[in-house]
Amino acid sequence: MKLRTQIKQNARRALGGNWGKAICIFFVCLTIYVIFSLLQGLISLLLNIPDFQDVLKTPSFYFDDVVNLSQLSIIVAAIFTLLSLIVNSPLTFGVKQWYYHLVGGESDDVVSIFSFFSCCRLFFKVIWHDINLIIRRLLWAIPFSIIPGIITGTAVLMLYNTQPTDIMRLGGIMLFMLGLLLALIAQVFFVIFTNRYFLSAYLIAENPELTVKAAIKTSIRYTKHNKGNIFMLQLSFILWGILSLLVLPLLYVVPYYSAANALYAKYLIERGKLHEPEDETVRFDLHNNVTGEIEKSTAFEQNDTHDK
Repeated sequence: MKLRTQIKQNARRALGGNWGKAICIFFVCLTIYVIFSLLQGLISLLLNIPDFQDVLKTPSFYFDDVVNLSQLSIIVAAIFTLLSLIVNSPLTFGVKQWYYHLVGGESDDVVSIFSFFSCCRLFFKVIWHDINLIIRRLLWAIPFSIIPGIITGTAVLMLYNTQPTDIMRLGGIMLFMLGLLLALIAQVFFVIFTNRYFLSAYLIAENPELTVKAAIKTSIRYTKHNKGNIFMLQLSFILWGILSLLVLPLLYVVPYYSAANALYAKYLIERGKLHEPEDETVRFDLHNNVTGEIEKSTAFEQNDTHDK
């Protein structure tokens, strides 16, 4: 049986008897998201800030509309982005910690998702963690977007030339399509590459005393040769994601997806610790019905390594 299949089966097993709590957590997060969205929309309405600007002044034609980048719009968006970061970062860490404990055989109370709000040091640590990852991802996005950006930019120049010939238009369209294709491919590789940070939040959730720098470095080390596997696990939920457009399936998909990610994170962390003799603290319990099968697989892999 593939590891990915085991992860998903054991994730559902871990949720057994805890679906009520998981759905309650989902509604808490959804409520906070809706409140922020409504507040931002209300303020934009009161200040008369449109979401889009009609560049060519053609009310009946929408393809020339662009996102409103007025100074007031940017200020409002920046304020709500900051507020969202302040609230959502500790909450997201609390949710990940809840699922991480769940797949380890513990069943915390729903209120535990607010645990990162209870300590000032942890509160600012998780905010700094998210800011750190945002900066890292933005910087890594540059090399991934250079080639698609150059090709797409060249295509736009060819298409919007003052006197484009038919050949130039055709070449511009072909280049534009090529640029979009390369951008899509680059996006896939970018997601796979940035999965190197997949474990950092779980490492802090497991050990809140860990520094952000240490968590990120450890995540990079533990996810080596596994970034593609993480992506494939996430991609395996794509049909569930499409089904979630019907809204109601979200009550099943979000807890299921969160538990699967947490369980795979726990597996990678424990496997990483096996290769670090100086840190042999936590191990999967072979008798745990949630992680037992995966632990046995890890044990077999370790025995095979010793035999070689």
